[in-house]
Amino acid sequence: MPKSVVKELHSIFAKFWWGKSNGEQGIHWRRWEFLCRSKKLGGLGFRNIEDFNQALLAKQVWRVFINPNSLTARIFRARYFPGGTVLDADVGVYPSFVWRSLLWGRELLMAGLRWRVGNGLQISIYEDKWVPLPHLFRITTPPRLPLNTRVCDLINDSGHWDRELVNASFWKHEADAVLSIPMGYVLQNEDKLVWHYEKKGCYTVRSGYWLACAIRDRGDGEVGASSSNFENIWLRLWRLQVANKVKVFFMEMYA
Repeated sequence: MPKSVVKELHSIFAKFWWGKSNGEQGIHWRRWEFLCRSKKLGGLGFRNIEDFNQALLAKQVWRVFINPNSLTARIFRARYFPGGTVLDADVGVYPSFVWRSLLWGRELLMAGLRWRVGNGLQISIYEDKWVPLPHLFRITTPPRLPLNTRVCDLINDSGHWDRELVNASFWKHEADAVLSIPMGYVLQNEDKLVWHYEKKGCYTVRSGYWLACAIRDRGDGEVGASSSNFENIWLRLWRLQVANKVKVFFMEMYA
């Protein structure tokens, strides 16, 4: 969906929400992006069309990635990434509008993808995203091991983490995150790229939309979704046994 259409839709929604019954121009107490935030973050939970559009596009990229032999995947591969995957494809020469839109959706998908450790052979300790610590999923400890070290080098002969090596190689919070990754039986499996925000590792539009909104909030300098104090304030407000217009009034006062 073109951004001009998204902008027009947001304008229509905002005019309807802030407008008066007699058709007069209302006062926009808060920008529309704020109202689209969840209630626990002070918004009204309206859907941000731009973020939802990106989440839908990310779903299409995910389908191409997990179904490389589908007709759609084969068409795009022949045109844009004959020697690779959709995750590392370039824009290409004279890209279509559809392809450029998918690449925008891919940005969201890549933000939530990380490796699920199996045998650890494919995963670079310092270059790949594999640590279950949003939002980077990467090791940020200054390198204490050779840069080409693989995750499998952190696993002992019994198929478990070498706890002494892990604790000596990474900062405590990262070492704890690494050691929390279950091992043993998973050594029989290959490493796999998964979507971090779903337990099964499969991308969903719902979790993608949530991540898109969270990224927007961080980029705008708003209070992040991890601020429990901020969340508690708004949760208490929305749970008050008062008329909804009173709750909206308090929200306008905050603005």
